[in-house]
Amino acid sequence: WWERDTNSAGVCFRRAVELEPDNAQTRLCYGGALSDNGEFDAARRELQMAQAIDPDLIPVHSHLALLDWHFQAQTQPPAALMKLAIQSPDFVLNWHFLGLAQLCLGNGEEYVAALRQTAVLREEEVLFEELAQCEKWLAKGGSSMLWRELAFQAKSGSIGQPHAQLPMAALCASHGQHRAVLEDI
Repeated sequence: WWERDTNSAGVCFRRAVELEPDNAQTRLCYGGALSDNGEFDAARRELQMAQAIDPDLIPVHSHLALLDWHFQAQTQPPAALMKLAIQSPDFVLNWHFLGLAQLCLGNGEEYVAALRQTAVLREEEVLFEELAQCEKWLAKGGSSMLWRELAFQAKSGSIGQPHAQLPMAALCASHGQHRAVLEDI
């Protein structure tokens, strides 16, 4: 999955689930990969199975909150994710997902704020570099420039981290183009 070979990743994830069907973590990872690939119904099934196995697994709640928001009108930030971020402020996935949702909504400042929290929690230099660049784009041309530059960076492959294309995929999902852009990227 990290190497963007979704077919091989799918085979491996299905095999892992077959070997340990009661492993909530395996189902969580598979559900997350399915969601990233735009297979939202299958992702929901895997995530709900993970939740049934381990109801206290915080990442499952985060993934399901983002999926629930995806299936709604997407006119407001996901309230469930905002609540999770407040309840578990040190859990990075909530901030990452909240940032993606804010980006989908065209809320550049809120995206940058969530990216800042993600960078602080992950302590990864590449995220701080991305944050600095996003702050420059936002200051120079607002949310529309931020959107355009992130789209260009993702499409050109200039962003070095494995999950860097996710903001672009999230943006396109908000405009009904998720699958096409994932394939193009």
